[in-house]
Amino acid sequence: MEGFRCPNRPNFGSKGDAIILRANHFKIGVRKSFIQHYIIKILPDILSKRHRRNIFEKLLQVYSSIFAGQLPVFDGIENIYSKDPLPMIKGKLELEVLLPDDERVKVKVLIQWISQLSLPDFSGSANELNNKMPYSSIQVLDVIMRYSASMRYTPIGRSFFQPPENSNQSLGGGRQVWYGHFQNVQLSCWKNMLNMDVAAAAFYKAQSVEKFMMEVLGITEMSHQTRPLCEGQRKKLCKEITGLKVEVTHSGYKRKYKVTGVTSRPARTQSFPLTLETGQTVECTVVKYFREKYNIILE
Repeated sequence: MEGFRCPNRPNFGSKGDAIILRANHFKIGVRKSFIQHYIIKILPDILSKRHRRNIFEKLLQVYSSIFAGQLPVFDGIENIYSKDPLPMIKGKLELEVLLPDDERVKVKVLIQWISQLSLPDFSGSANELNNKMPYSSIQVLDVIMRYSASMRYTPIGRSFFQPPENSNQSLGGGRQVWYGHFQNVQLSCWKNMLNMDVAAAAFYKAQSVEKFMMEVLGITEMSHQTRPLCEGQRKKLCKEITGLKVEVTHSGYKRKYKVTGVTSRPARTQSFPLTLETGQTVECTVVKYFREKYNIILE
């Protein structure tokens, strides 16, 4: 798309009747200005965009003197844009911050100035915009317009969603519908526009694994499930839950794990090799481990 120019409109039509048209495109007006571009590297680099955004927000709080009251924006990957130069960042800066979801983990952050970008005057005519609008300016403006929504809502692609306020949005099978909006900055022959539209998507409910299993398998009361899951139930649950992330509640701190499968044996007979403090390795059942390690009785 770099170097692309929309063809000029030859003229305005004169036939037909003029009408008022409501559209989901909104004109963007930005005066000519300069934007400072920084690259941020967060180590370890295996963190998700959500973790990266949370870390960036914590950076703004912990190191407020470095950002000097400015409100830079972050694309969730590696680009930071600021209206003015950050006074404490000349060349490269290395910082450390605790992971917001798990304050036992220390994260290293590297910030480096890259370049100064120019935003043209967005109030010009269509021909002027076509002649001087670099694609990088559209990208920067898109990040700026998306930043606030990405911190307040759940971003998926170019859409933003929020959880429903009631339980009437259930789709069954542990899922529910979330509503939100789509937005995208577009270069048009008329003006530079912000395109917005409504959006809807299916999300997994925030609930216990037990309730999720009940919904997937159609179990109304756990008291009715007096026997271990049959093979058909296990395969159905395994298909639905494999790949999902669950948050454990027994360890005293937040920790999430990805589900890799469902065992064919119940917790009272499912065993695994456990290394004792003496260095000896023994077979231990899941029930015994939770009872001795966390004083939790699994039923």
